[in-house]
Amino acid sequence: GGNEADMAVTLQKLKERYADSRVFGVSYWKVAHERLEKLREAGPHGWGHAGEMETSMMMQIRPDLVKADLPGMDGSHPESAHGDDVAQFLRMDEISEHGIHGDPSFGTKQKGDRMLDAAADALVEVVRDIQEGRL
Repeated sequence: GGNEADMAVTLQKLKERYADSRVFGVSYWKVAHERLEKLREAGPHGWGHAGEMETSMMMQIRPDLVKADLPGMDGSHPESAHGDDVAQFLRMDEISEHGIHGDPSFGTKQKGDRMLDAAADALVEVVRDIQEGRL
């Protein structure tokens, strides 16, 4: 989620520069949200940086980069009665000592394989919708 603002600005700049082009941006975790939600087991702690989902995917793609010796979930972000209606930007070091915001202990290579497939399927649907003029 931390790159969403950068992507929005980049898309705006691309559209300004290439006014006649169609410009799209997509985040896999948004378009595949329902599919990924069905695979998750960590409850609200599965979505964060280096949480269940990202750890599972990395265990499948690059297991050599997964640091099993780090402690479990150490990040927190205060819940707000306003939900996502009020944005506050926090650097990762402000919410987590080790860069973990979620629970990596639920991560597995097998789950990562299924999550990557779910994300890829959702992204393929988006590309097809763009190609066929539905977006």
